[in-house]
Amino acid sequence: MSNLKDEAGTRRLNRLKVLVVTCLVFANLSIPKINAIAQGNEVESKFIAAGLIDVQKINNTIQVDLVNSDPAKNYFRKNFYNGLSAAYLQKEVALKLSKAQDILKAKRKDYSLLIMDAARPRSVSRLMYEQMKGTKFEKFVANPDKGSMHNYGIAVDITIVDETGQELDMGFSPFRKGSLELYWL
Repeated sequence: MSNLKDEAGTRRLNRLKVLVVTCLVFANLSIPKINAIAQGNEVESKFIAAGLIDVQKINNTIQVDLVNSDPAKNYFRKNFYNGLSAAYLQKEVALKLSKAQDILKAKRKDYSLLIMDAARPRSVSRLMYEQMKGTKFEKFVANPDKGSMHNYGIAVDITIVDETGQELDMGFSPFRKGSLELYWL
């Protein structure tokens, strides 16, 4: 009888081991998307560790399109944020931005703030600065040796969009690839 209990226990333990190994293999090898998300969230993890918050957790009507996460949308033609899609800021800044969104929505329900950049790691600022150094666009990126308000989550690049997502013409924008192509050459 004790032999049967030992065999049943051993079988359960072996099944558990197989399950654990299968889960580990599945998580590490079979789902590249999960691995990409984990890597893509490296920047996000640093923002969270620094106490920054996702603006949309404060006000989910604020739209976000981080142009520096998409090489097709920024004039650097680089993905600086590894796919990050959330805008992180200091809580006080996010609350003020939320208030601005509420005021805008009260006046024009069909308009929304659109965040194009928010907190930015200093390493990204350095890459941007090096690319802009010596050009007439250098002034749009702070010298990383001094840092910028973006590095502390207290600066945000925004515009206003209509109900279709079309940006309102607010003049020259250094943040979109399309608008800079006119000036870049």
